[in-house]
Amino acid sequence: MTMLRAFVAIASTLVVLLLLAGYLLPGELYVERTLTVQAEPEAVYSLVNSGEGWGQWTSWIKEFDPSWKGNILDGPTEGVGMRYKWQTNKLGGGVITITVSEAPKHVAYTMRQLPSEQELQGQFRVEAVAEGGCRVSWSEGTTIEGSIGRWMALASKGRIATNMDKTLGRLRDLAETPGNVRAPSK
Repeated sequence: MTMLRAFVAIASTLVVLLLLAGYLLPGELYVERTLTVQAEPEAVYSLVNSGEGWGQWTSWIKEFDPSWKGNILDGPTEGVGMRYKWQTNKLGGGVITITVSEAPKHVAYTMRQLPSEQELQGQFRVEAVAEGGCRVSWSEGTTIEGSIGRWMALASKGRIATNMDKTLGRLRDLAETPGNVRAPSK
């Protein structure tokens, strides 16, 4: 019985220490990825500024979860106020709302994940490069509450970066393919 008590005391102490150590981890999750695209900035901008575009370049998620469905909600179909909703069985769902739209260089958005109500801030910056094409930077960040949430953020940051790289690759492929991109409305 003394061995069992010692084991329980050590295990309990380790759990408490891990929980306390979680508060020493960053309280913010931030991931940024950059990619060069051999297309005009307007081509990339039209894809990240519209619900139709989001539906095209985020559709790789269907490979991971065939139940993926996305649709534009009531309101504008592009630019500030555009709201795009998605739902999957494995990843849950969410709503993206464009909050800033500066053609052809900047789109910012909020993403509210459901059912957790966790809110992320994201943005795309698009800039022409001297050698042709454009550089696309995509970032997302959120505040993380609690010790366990901070440990989970630390564990998931690499997976998020990998998924962003894959999604940027899909965005690049669409922007570089003639006929896949329509001009943004004025």
